[in-house]
Amino acid sequence: MFGNRRVNNVALYLQDEAELTHRLTTTLGFRYDWNHLVGASTQGQLAPKLAMVYRPQGRLAFRLLLGQAFRAPSIAERFFQHELSGGTLFKPNPHLKPERMDFSLETGLRWRLGDFWDVDIAYFRYHYRDMIYWVEISAEEGVPYTLFQVRNLNRALMTGVEAGVDFHWKRIVRASLNYVYLDATDRSPDRSDDLLAYRMRHSFFFSTDAHIGRFTLNLNGRYKSRAEEVFLYPLEAPDAFFIANTKVTVRLQDPFRVSMAINNLFDTHYEELARYRMPGRSYIGGIGIDL
Repeated sequence: MFGNRRVNNVALYLQDEAELTHRLTTTLGFRYDWNHLVGASTQGQLAPKLAMVYRPQGRLAFRLLLGQAFRAPSIAERFFQHELSGGTLFKPNPHLKPERMDFSLETGLRWRLGDFWDVDIAYFRYHYRDMIYWVEISAEEGVPYTLFQVRNLNRALMTGVEAGVDFHWKRIVRASLNYVYLDATDRSPDRSDDLLAYRMRHSFFFSTDAHIGRFTLNLNGRYKSRAEEVFLYPLEAPDAFFIANTKVTVRLQDPFRVSMAINNLFDTHYEELARYRMPGRSYIGGIGIDL
């Protein structure tokens, strides 16, 4: 599918944490990524990161994270030629450049309310240069069929808010709720704030565990809003969906335990990519040994 290709990757990371005062902690780090497509290009970048956590009191903490990031294109992204499910054709792009996050910011707080609740709220903002993205080039190439190529966007921006709540009572019950709002747009000069594909605007996650004697019960699930923009098949964009999973674990005589899980509990029919139907309800049993 991709030909005979080989890529070598090397990553080095250095980090130091310093407690400037009893309330303020900083972390400074540097990561260097090196990527070499054998017989072709070599790419690399040094990416710094800075994190600061300020605790005005024991139950409240504010945080600020700044940084940059680098991602080299994969072999598939450079040399993809044929989408197996729908038969869509792709033009390889061996000169695809790395995706770079020129600026990332996250700021937020975590607050413990009483003995049972933790609240976490954050705002994030990511500025991308040369984001790796699928682009239809049928008109550009003058062909009558659908043709795509993986290319670099000039600029892209992702901003959003994340809010979460954790509940814990003794060692018996633990639950968490998390919501993410995302606004992801193409900010290239020749575009007008087009939405980026498959970046769902609303996401919701939950998980709860209950420990009763030898039994542990888990229920978790997630919701994602409809895809407002897609790469392929614009008339078949995935709809919003909600799925739930559950698992029961029974601790037998130490060190043995058995479990039974049901994934996609309500047998929901859903897709996360157009024409890629996700699995329906399934059952998984297991036996574990704690060493």
